[in-house]
Amino acid sequence: MPYENPLINDIKKGSFHPVYLLYGPEHYLRKNYKDKLVRALVKPGDSINFSKFTLDDYDSEAVIELCQTLPLFAEKRVVLCDLCNAFSRSDEKLAAYLSNPNDSTVLIFTEEKTPDKRTKTYKALMQHSLLYECALPTQADQKERILAQWIVTRFKQAGKVIETEAWTRFYQRTSSSMDLMNNEYEKLLSYVGDKDTVTVSDVEKVTSGHLEETVFSLIDSIIERNKASCSEIYKSLLLDKASPDEIIRIIESQFNKIMIAKDMAEEGSNNKDIATRSGINLYFVGKTLSKARSFSRSDIIDFLKRAEYYERLKNSGRIDPYAALELLITETLNK
Repeated sequence: MPYENPLINDIKKGSFHPVYLLYGPEHYLRKNYKDKLVRALVKPGDSINFSKFTLDDYDSEAVIELCQTLPLFAEKRVVLCDLCNAFSRSDEKLAAYLSNPNDSTVLIFTEEKTPDKRTKTYKALMQHSLLYECALPTQADQKERILAQWIVTRFKQAGKVIETEAWTRFYQRTSSSMDLMNNEYEKLLSYVGDKDTVTVSDVEKVTSGHLEETVFSLIDSIIERNKASCSEIYKSLLLDKASPDEIIRIIESQFNKIMIAKDMAEEGSNNKDIATRSGINLYFVGKTLSKARSFSRSDIIDFLKRAEYYERLKNSGRIDPYAALELLITETLNK
């Protein structure tokens, strides 16, 4: 039986849960589903029945007060809490509301991280809410199959066919995030114009595959504590007008993979199992394990916490994306 997306089912039926939590690392999926929900619930231009909170102005009491206010000339009031870190700790008042939410309000939360399941807030959330994880499978073959279906279908809808070898090269260059893959797909579609077939040559001319390779070199320099090399590579990324958001995402993804590989190797797993679980190409598992030996597990966790911290500051507008990237690199070098 084919998988049915419960969130899409709610939208199709026009029957909504009073609370949604969209969480997980894939920004593209979080934004896509968040936008679908808002479009389905809020009429264009209706600022009376739609409210949005971010990390800077989030206040659970204000959120609850809005949620308990009846909509005006609309079926539902919608309150969006976008990356507000609402489930990192217990909140008695929010937990009380989530245990008995207002049927005339739809409260939408988005979070990058999985909520802390130990909190009273999370336990209350489970009662009347739909939780949807925005993430791709960790197994490499499953991830590629899902992304191939997504992109190949979009090419087909645009009247194009992408050659098998071209897809392989496209995947190698863009699979670090769905945001990157989507952006590169749009560029590639525009480039091929009236052509029916997308070739390897098209992919290599258009996609910014060098970005991931350059960032990998940057990570090597960080691991080696080579400040001069880091500076040169960073300057080259700036000259290429690389997105700081994408650079941070690639670095964070690689450190996550390094930690998975390190843990599995210490448990006695072989390289093939490590590749399957982590999503690392089997050919590069040995190199990744070599990098892993340069860090203790606590070093990697500290790095990921710093990355998360600067990601929150950046997303809330409290720090420039380039400054966030530079601070992350500098602090890691000096660790």
